[in-house]
Amino acid sequence: MVASGKSTLSEKLSKKFGIKILRSDLIRKKLFGLQPDQSMNVPFEEGIYSKGSSSLIYGKLLMLAQEEIEKGASVILDATFSSKHNRNEALRLARDMDANIIFIECLSSVAVIKDRLKKRETKITVSDARLHHFKELKSRFEPLEDITEEMHIEIDTQRPIKENLMKILSHDYGLLSRVISGGPKDIL
Repeated sequence: MVASGKSTLSEKLSKKFGIKILRSDLIRKKLFGLQPDQSMNVPFEEGIYSKGSSSLIYGKLLMLAQEEIEKGASVILDATFSSKHNRNEALRLARDMDANIIFIECLSSVAVIKDRLKKRETKITVSDARLHHFKELKSRFEPLEDITEEMHIEIDTQRPIKENLMKILSHDYGLLSRVISGGPKDIL
């Protein structure tokens, strides 16, 4: 879900473990010739946020992830993956590349998410999701029922970041220890 704390958590994981982040918001802006701080306040699923554009962005995101995996590196994909289709494509990439994958689902209360979206109205952010998009975004989000427990971690981003990092580490110590030691490639 948008404004759930994905980017903040991604940045902390990246710094802690030295893993490259691929951000869908930055990829979208770059592909459409926009600066990261250039706001595109468009109606839901229009313009650079149309279904076709979003498919292009996720395709590019996974292509860049594949390039990192081919180098033997792990990678963090900072994107909502709100549709089963996009999650299935990530799973297929992981399977094809013989890479491990973990979906970290960032959760916050509706009130907190709405507050974060409202605050975006007065500051520059790379994300263009705004409060008036919330209802449509929430209704289109497909729950992660298709992801097995071994590959799925739910994180309450209203909890302290240190606590969340420990939860991620304890979820699959073996997988994350390989990430830290530079072992087999992984997608987070």
